[in-house]
Amino acid sequence: MPHPYDQNPWNIPRLHGGPYGGAQMAPVLLSTRIPIVGLNTVRSVQDITQLINPFKTSMLLDEIRFQVSAVNAAGVVQDGAFTDLTGVLHVQLDMGRTPLTKGFVPVWALGKQLDALLETSLVSAISNSRRFVTWRLPKPLFVPPGEFVIPQFKLRGDLFNPLAAVPAAGVNADVRVTYFGRSLPSDYPWPKNLHVPYVAAWSAPVLSSGDVAITNYEVESTEADLVNSLNEPLRLQRFLGRLMTQVPNDSFSGVSAPGDTIDVGSQFLLVRMGGGTGGIAVRDEVPFHHLFSAIDKAWTVGALLPPKSFFQAFLRTGDLSALAGPRRWVPQIAMVGWREVQLFAPDQLTRWPDVQNPTSGRPDVYVRR
Repeated sequence: MPHPYDQNPWNIPRLHGGPYGGAQMAPVLLSTRIPIVGLNTVRSVQDITQLINPFKTSMLLDEIRFQVSAVNAAGVVQDGAFTDLTGVLHVQLDMGRTPLTKGFVPVWALGKQLDALLETSLVSAISNSRRFVTWRLPKPLFVPPGEFVIPQFKLRGDLFNPLAAVPAAGVNADVRVTYFGRSLPSDYPWPKNLHVPYVAAWSAPVLSSGDVAITNYEVESTEADLVNSLNEPLRLQRFLGRLMTQVPNDSFSGVSAPGDTIDVGSQFLLVRMGGGTGGIAVRDEVPFHHLFSAIDKAWTVGALLPPKSFFQAFLRTGDLSALAGPRRWVPQIAMVGWREVQLFAPDQLTRWPDVQNPTSGRPDVYVRR
């Protein structure tokens, strides 16, 4: 009989009548707040128990949500127009030695844009610095007892807006991370394989206009950017593409404008993509927001990327001096997918000869001792 996790992990709560019936499963929400102070400094959870299943059993992680607020040195949220840190704030997610992201990726690279207004503020799209990002995992992630997904954050100083009145050194962030999942009963059988999500992202060089016009902008990602650096095939779910817009401002809020500039993404910035194996993903140049929808910023695909393979993005534009400036844009492209990772249960660890050697490559996932 197929394991229910392998068969349909979204429908597990509907199981009844067995030794691990639906009546014993419970929704679980884990949340923590992380202050981010300083540039290029890695910050993580202060109390990791806030992100561990309190029932001390396995759980399924379905969704991760982020709330990112720009704050001043005193920790006060700055409610000004166009203060978005989700492009300069990068996150790295890991479960033990199993990565969920390829290093640090922009927070907004994890999820599609669900609603432009709700992502910025429940009141006004331009009067609140709070930003919301939701990542519904491609498939629920089985988290063994005692394990946890640990987030690490850092503010990329090189991506900040030099046109802002307040320098980057005066900007901090306040982040709330929330995990939505389902706690499993103690006798729930371990699956043989985990469905592990994975995100890789590329931040392209700055595209400028106006006083610092670039007349021939041609850049390309490398084989180390949009790459499946893992040992398992990556089942691609979608690509995401956004333009972090930066404008001059006479207040703190000039750090980073939210969303995108439609004129640039729909007319001036062109993109094509190729596969690392010689395949062609996007043969002809198309506007950035034609490939990555201006509505949800996503291009949904259903492809398989072999281990150590990559996609390469090529960006080009003409003379932007006609646009009002000075303005800056940072194109960012991400790929989101999942892969199967072999899971070793506790009783198998004692039989694995290299279990004490973390560089041996096995086991892929195991419970902390």
